[in-house]
Amino acid sequence: MALSEPSKSIASLDLKLVEAGNVKNKQYAIIQGFPCRVCSVLISAPGKHGAAKANITGIHVLNGRKYTFIGPSDSRLYSFKVDKSDQTVVDVQKENGCAQFLDEKNNLQTIDLSPNQCQELTKLMINSDANVTMKVIRVPQVIDPKAPTPEFTAIQAVDSFSLAK
Repeated sequence: MALSEPSKSIASLDLKLVEAGNVKNKQYAIIQGFPCRVCSVLISAPGKHGAAKANITGIHVLNGRKYTFIGPSDSRLYSFKVDKSDQTVVDVQKENGCAQFLDEKNNLQTIDLSPNQCQELTKLMINSDANVTMKVIRVPQVIDPKAPTPEFTAIQAVDSFSLAK
């Protein structure tokens, strides 16, 4: 897979190419096309007939699945920063399983919720007179992992809910 610099549409996520041998624990990296937090990095010593190998394991940022990269330590991976923001909830739609919120530019955005998140948010909105905020996480993901040049999109999910102060 040929690696190139990502497009400007996800510039806020600070995607950078790094060598596999330079990846550190607790860093965020794209592994097998998925946004992961690195939990294990093993670099083998160069052998008689080859270069050092990197074995990098990461946990998907949003769903908790484990992904592994095994390859030469000089191969390159994308690293990124997670964009976290607190958003004010405007409406929750139980039948559609989604919530609406205002982003930083006061544009109305919709985000999908799990059934448990939808129930939790509905209870908070009914039982409270204060505004409800949710922490929205935004991360990059490869659109087509099998493409010769990866294209990225930003995906977002809800991390938690709280009452506005």
